[in-house]
Amino acid sequence: GRVWIKQAEADMKALKIVLAKVDTEQEVCCHACFHAHEVAERALKAGKYAVCGLHPDSLQHHDLVGHAGALEQERRQLTAGLLLRARALEHSGYYLKTRFPNQYVPHAVPAEQFSPAQAREAATYAEEILDM
Repeated sequence: GRVWIKQAEADMKALKIVLAKVDTEQEVCCHACFHAHEVAERALKAGKYAVCGLHPDSLQHHDLVGHAGALEQERRQLTAGLLLRARALEHSGYYLKTRFPNQYVPHAVPAEQFSPAQAREAATYAEEILDM
C-alpha cells in the first residue's frame, strides 16, 4: 500500500502546481479536476490495500465510490465522510469529462468546461481523502 500512497502524494504535488494557475489560466481547471480524481483514487486504493487487501480486479477500474464504500465498511470510525467526498468527485465526472470531448453532447472542449471553483473544490476533496 505504501507505493500507492507515495504516488498519491506525488499526484497531490502536481495538483497543487496546477491549482496555483486556475485563476489566471482557466483552461488548466480540467487538469486540476482530473488530478484530484487521481489523488483520490490512489489514496483510496492505498487504504483498501492496507485495510482489507486490494484484489487485482480493483486495479482495473476507477470507481471512487466503490473503493471508499469498501473502506467505510471495514473501518467506519476512521473514515467518516470518506464516501461523501468520493461520491462528490465521482459524480462530477472528472475522470472522463476532464479529458474527452465526446463526453459532452454536443462535443465540447474539456478545457473550456471547468471553473476555478470546481478545481478548488475537487482539490479540497482529494486532499481530505489523502489525509484520511
